Amino acid sequence: MKKRLSRNFTKIAPSSIFNTMLIIMVIAVTLLGGSAPFIVAFTISELELIYIAVFILIKKKRSFIHLKIIPREMFIILILLTITILISTLLNHESDNDNRTTIVMFSVIFKMLHLAFFAALTSTISCCRKVKTDTLIFIPITITLIAFIFLIMGIFSFPSALIENTLTVPFSSNRRYLGYICTAGVAISVVLFTQQIKLNSRLLFLASLVVVNTTLLIWLGGRASIISVFVTILIYYTYLYQLHILDKKRLFILALLLFLSISLSYQLSIFEWNGPGRFMVSQMSLVDEDSVNSFSSNRIVIWKQTIDAILERPLFGFGPEGYRFHPEHRFGLHPHNSILQILVTYGVISGFLFAILFLKLLHMCKLQIYDLKNRYKNESVLATSVILSLSIHSVFDGTFYHAQPLFFLTLTSSIIIAINLKNRKYLIK
Repeated sequence: MKKRLSRNFTKIAPSSIFNTMLIIMVIAVTLLGGSAPFIVAFTISELELIYIAVFILIKKKRSFIHLKIIPREMFIILILLTITILISTLLNHESDNDNRTTIVMFSVIFKMLHLAFFAALTSTISCCRKVKTDTLIFIPITITLIAFIFLIMGIFSFPSALIENTLTVPFSSNRRYLGYICTAGVAISVVLFTQQIKLNSRLLFLASLVVVNTTLLIWLGGRASIISVFVTILIYYTYLYQLHILDKKRLFILALLLFLSISLSYQLSIFEWNGPGRFMVSQMSLVDEDSVNSFSSNRIVIWKQTIDAILERPLFGFGPEGYRFHPEHRFGLHPHNSILQILVTYGVISGFLFAILFLKLLHMCKLQIYDLKNRYKNESVLATSVILSLSIHSVFDGTFYHAQPLFFLTLTSSIIIAINLKNRKYLIK
């Protein structure tokens, strides 16, 4: 009996194994944000390492996509980027500073694991007969669970003390971490709601995900998250209009759902820092520099200091975690802008190479979503919406400094590249 069970287990399709693992990882990663950034990064790296180990174990017996088919120009860019990052790391190494050395070492290890996970993930998605994006829906579903916990806390009238002071409540240490994930959650739920053609229970379920995720996003009061989400929705519906597939009735219903979300968030707001009321009381004078900086949550001051730091070492930057250890940095671990973050960390040369890679990814997204022959067009649109929403958010915050958004960016980028490989028939057995 045991031998029969063992044989049956070994016959499980690899796609089922990896899909199940991804679902578990997505749920776990979404729930991790209440911890300190290092703990989150360390835990996500452990999950990625497990996925890589399973990939290597199964790859021994089965054929997968070979990633040697990377175009020559892309390969050259990756090699140059690796060299410039290595130079930046070595130039800023301080052997007499054990604390900094340890932090930098973990930072480099985490990035290497992200890269290895990206390669393994792209390979496993590419080998599947059908690209599955079912895992992405578990992001807004898990966020709904978190929102339900907050609602229960509100009903029993003890959220103030817990959210402000107790680490046992999800995301209490930094409520903006949840904003990162809600950004992706809203983008996913809106696209799935729009893509759902039939009027059935699934459409009602997706509509509820839109309302809950958007309500929680606005309830948190993060301006960067709200701006990035609504810009992403605007881009998505402009895209539908360009293809002449915009359903005006569905757009009207979505507008009602968003209005309902704003109303609910207003009714449920209980703190000074959350809800749509935060925008009403916030005042900004373009003449008063302090007013502009205050309205931007000190972003202006942080960005000015970061630009000065970039000018100090423009070529190779201050190395991994360089902003954290810069003697004049204002506060926090990152400059609250992904572009400045790359420049101050690795310098202009690496920043230019990063920009080329990112623009090529966006170009690949554009080609896929406008390609009428793309067999995985809906999946491409869904992955692109997450990439856009997180990227727009990263202009106003340290989104990609944190491991959670970086994990979701890795997942969606892998989907885009895997679809590109499958559409170009780069399957090698």
